[in-house]
Amino acid sequence: MPTDSRAQRALLANLRHELRTPINAIIGYSEMLLEELEDAGEQACLADLQNIQACGTQLLSLVNTILDPVKLEASQFNLNLATFGETIRVELRTPLNTVIGYCELLLEEATAELIPDLQKIHTAAQHLLTMINDIVNLSERQLQRSDANEAGTPHLTLESAAASALVHEVVTTIPSFEADTPREPVVAQGKILVVDDNETNADLLSRQLERQGYTVAVAGNGQQALRMVETQRYDLILLDIIMPEMNGYEVLERLKTHDTLRHIPVIMISALDEIESVVRCIQSGAEDYLPKPFNPVLLRARIGACLEKKRLRDQEIVYLAQLSQAHTEITSLNERLQADNAQLQELNEQLQIQIVERQRAEEKYRSIYENTDEGLFQTTLEGKVISANPALARIFGYQSPEELIAELTQFEKQLYVDPNRRAEFLRLMQEHGKVSGFESQVYRTDGSIIWISENAHVVRDDRGQLLYFEGSVVNNTERKVWEEALRYQQQGTEQLLLNILPEPIAQRLKLAESNIADSFAEVTVLFADLVNFTELSAQIPATELVSFLNKIFSAFDQLAEKHGLEKIKTIGDAYMVVGGLPTPRADHAQAIAEMALEMQEAIAQLQNNNGKPFRLRIGINTGPVVAGVIGMKKFIYDLWGDTVNVASRMESQGLPGGIQVTQTTYELLKDKYIFQSRGAIAVKGKGEMTTYLLIGPKANFNPPN
Repeated sequence: MPTDSRAQRALLANLRHELRTPINAIIGYSEMLLEELEDAGEQACLADLQNIQACGTQLLSLVNTILDPVKLEASQFNLNLATFGETIRVELRTPLNTVIGYCELLLEEATAELIPDLQKIHTAAQHLLTMINDIVNLSERQLQRSDANEAGTPHLTLESAAASALVHEVVTTIPSFEADTPREPVVAQGKILVVDDNETNADLLSRQLERQGYTVAVAGNGQQALRMVETQRYDLILLDIIMPEMNGYEVLERLKTHDTLRHIPVIMISALDEIESVVRCIQSGAEDYLPKPFNPVLLRARIGACLEKKRLRDQEIVYLAQLSQAHTEITSLNERLQADNAQLQELNEQLQIQIVERQRAEEKYRSIYENTDEGLFQTTLEGKVISANPALARIFGYQSPEELIAELTQFEKQLYVDPNRRAEFLRLMQEHGKVSGFESQVYRTDGSIIWISENAHVVRDDRGQLLYFEGSVVNNTERKVWEEALRYQQQGTEQLLLNILPEPIAQRLKLAESNIADSFAEVTVLFADLVNFTELSAQIPATELVSFLNKIFSAFDQLAEKHGLEKIKTIGDAYMVVGGLPTPRADHAQAIAEMALEMQEAIAQLQNNNGKPFRLRIGINTGPVVAGVIGMKKFIYDLWGDTVNVASRMESQGLPGGIQVTQTTYELLKDKYIFQSRGAIAVKGKGEMTTYLLIGPKANFNPPN
């Protein structure tokens, strides 16, 4: 066919496609409404809907007849575009106006359920009317004749660049019959994807398919369809040909060249009915081709056929996979049988070797049984000795195993110092079937008492019935003596360690923690010092001095233990205690305050050699510290940090008989205790600091005389 003739045929095909789209909507929605009314038994609107459907069918027939390229080419009379457009307007106007008229009547009378579909029919009819007018206007503007050498042949031609481009696109997308594109077999399952840029067409087709029981998804263009099939499984794709951006041919080619999507069956749908378009789709791998508007029976039959072919193809794949798996399993089984035979032969050879080795082992076992230092035995549940080796006889003081078997008949009376140990032994054997390291004191034949450790287990027959106990006995008297001595020594060591270090720190040191150091965000540190103690130490003997200090510091130790505080150390006549470590506590400042007040009360009960009571200077500060263990031979748990230094300054620059605290400590205690402000004082290394004197708790405070 010459190129210009093919262009004119493509133009007619495009016009048929555009006109059929709204006609398809008119027919489809009217058919669905008729089915719904017939199913519901309603007769009111049936006649008008039947008229609409009939007019839609008439419109489709007129479009097919007027735009039939074969008839146009066969006609001998001259036909220009203006006459062609006028013919379309005259022929289609009457049935189209009938559709619009009936729709408007039904929209006024119909129930709410029918209104949406009636509006879609009315919209489609109005759109078709607009298209007919556009074709007429186009015919008035774009009438042309062919060139001089084809002056005698009438043609329908378009002058605009847009129309020429459209014709060229349609021509170039319809190949000749000789094109040979291989078609791949496809596989389908049960979900249908409808790809159509026309929302009305997509909605109509989806509803028709859903009424038949299918699950339907819709894509509005080719790109969206490709994204959807890559993320979800579909059994069948209904693909429109004429779409913007990417037409149906391009989508089909993309699908059929994709490794995983090529097996999805595709049915092409279009109002284009040229045989070249059908052939190209089939050659590109489409399963079928359905022209718009769809015949419901034909649509159902072709979709059913595609899905049935997919089901059979899936079955074939499953059967082939099962056959392959069965072949693999048979091959594997054969290989395992051959391996088992070889293994049995090897096991037989090993068994022969084991028999020889067992004979040798029995000889060695007999030698071990006779010569070991560990007592071996077999006894009944009632306590009768079935067998014993020489070592067991020696442990219990018998001359031979035979003598032991003959004379040892009542374990609880003859053997165990505590008769209840035999009952405990039997209970454990009944519950667990064995005992390990079961230690008891027993009598030897000479009346002496020794420690033994028993390891034993139950021996049962094939039916699970208990036959006897068997096990071993070790004389561990010497070990028990050493253990007791070691335990006593460890207790003394641990107590000494606890006298030096806080218990949590001592436990960490016992676990061999080499570097013990911790940071504490907030603790309260107290320093206390005896006033004028240096003068006193020069006036009394050393033993009396030490006894006096021991009496004072012992009282302070009791107060620290009472308030849950940690004594750090004494330096001469100074005493250091801290609250909030090694175990943090929220009330560390209050606990230190209570101890400071009670320390002043305790020291007031003591008098010096002049008959006057002793007095303390006490300094308190709160803040962060680092605490840890130092020393290798003589351990000490100590504190470091500016908080410690300031607490020491609070004591050294305090008042005799007073308890001086920093601003930080004051803020923590001011709601519960009464303070007297000293104002700002010069503190060595810190400059001026505001300090306070702790007087007593608010609830129990009595003003001094």
